[in-house]
This record gives sequence, C-alpha cells and structure tokens, in this order.
Amino acid sequence: MSFKNIFILFIIFGSFVLGQKFDLNTYATLGYDSNPMKLSEDELDESTHDLFLNKYNIDSKYLKLSLRFKTSKKIFKRKSKFEFGFKRNFYQNLSQKTNFGLSFRWTQPIGNYQYLKFNYSYTPDIFLREFNDEAFSSYYYEVEEPLDAASLGAYECYFNLGKTMIAYESPYFKNKSRLSIAYTYETQYYNKYFTEFDLRINGIKISYIAKKDRIKSSYNVSYTFNYAENITLNDDSPHRSFMDRGYTENRLKVSYEYKNKKYKVGIS
Repeated sequence: MSFKNIFILFIIFGSFVLGQKFDLNTYATLGYDSNPMKLSEDELDESTHDLFLNKYNIDSKYLKLSLRFKTSKKIFKRKSKFEFGFKRNFYQNLSQKTNFGLSFRWTQPIGNYQYLKFNYSYTPDIFLREFNDEAFSSYYYEVEEPLDAASLGAYECYFNLGKTMIAYESPYFKNKSRLSIAYTYETQYYNKYFTEFDLRINGIKISYIAKKDRIKSSYNVSYTFNYAENITLNDDSPHRSFMDRGYTENRLKVSYEYKNKKYKVGIS
C-alpha cells in the first residue's frame, strides 16, 4: 500500500475516532507556467546547446489540488482541533515537477487562553534539476563535440523536505495580544547522488501578535534563529570535506494588517 493510500485511510479513520463532525475543504488551481524550472535569462539563452538544460527549457500547464480535513475532539475536557492536509501538483510537460505533500496540525488548549500547537508537513521528491557527476566535470568542459548526458554521468537531483513545529502560545499582554514561542525542526535529505547537501535545521521562533478591536487592525513582530547542520560533512567522501553547506540565520519580520467587512490590506 502506498504512502498516499495510507494517508487517505488515516483521514477516514480520524473522522470516526476523533469526532463525528468534520469539515472537508478542497481547492483546485489550473494555470500555465512559462518557466517552471525558474531558469535565468543566461541559462535560457545558453540552454539550446546545453546537455542538461535544454530538456527543461519548456513551458507547462499545471494543476494543483489541495484537500483539508478538519475535525475536533475533547481531550482533557478541552476541545482540541485537528487538521489533515494533502496536496498534489501535476505538470503536463515536466513530469519531474509533479509531486505531493502531506501535513498535520494539532491545536490543544490548556486553559486560561493558552495553547500548545504541533505542526508537521512532508513533501518528498522535490525536483531541482539535472547535474553532471563531479568526476566527469573536467572531461565535460574539454570535449569539442557535445556528448549525451548519460555518457557524462548526469543525474536528476531531488530532495525530501520535512518540517516540524512545536509552539506555546499565551495572552500575556492586553488588548487580545499573544506571545508565541516555537521550536522548529527541518530536514532536507537528497537522493543518493547528492547527499553531500543533506541538512538538519534547528530553530527558535518568538512572535508577538497584537490586535486592536476598535480600528480592526493587527500587527505581528517575530524573530527567528536557525542553525543548519550539514550532516554529511567530513564523511567517507573526500570532496565533502570542503563543501560545508551548513549555516546560521537570523530573521526579523514585522507586518501590519487592517480589515473591515469589504476589504483587507496589509504590509510586511
């Protein structure tokens, strides 16, 4: 049984176990992308004679489907909310970009308007592009006549993206303001030809959300620190000893929003 079928059965099981009442929302987007690989102008100009990019210098129609299943269940005498999500992207002319994703959210009230939140999402087989093997690089640039990609050891690059967040939220301030402290964990695991880029990312996010009922406005200030570890650095492959993809990141975001019955505007 495939992972997608297991997830669908999990949704059906959840509707009976977690609660009898549930909401099911579906979304569909049909569009056209003139540059699905997001190639630069230089790459587009040069891809006519490039062994790897020419096959991706195409446009494509796409269909994006999204399904969200929401239900609730009393846990510890408090109403817990659950959301299961499934998305599927189809690209007509670029099959490598076709993939799916799963998500799960759990919001647990713990009293006095305080909440514990858990979010998880997983998207496998995110396609970047095709690369030639490093061992063949010098030969590739010295040949006078073009060779086919297979003879150069070309491989398609994919990675699996997993994201987890655990957050605590509490109304410590006045005017319906809230403070949120979250721990985040993200993994980026590549297919076997590109494991030198594997990452594990640990992060802390602190957010302050303020709302003012009289003028129906709100603003959000958040700070995030991420530490990304290149987990395959200095392993048994010699060329990985000088390719550290790890990094640290500091991110500050400020946003403001105003809304009424007719419209909503904002800036960040």
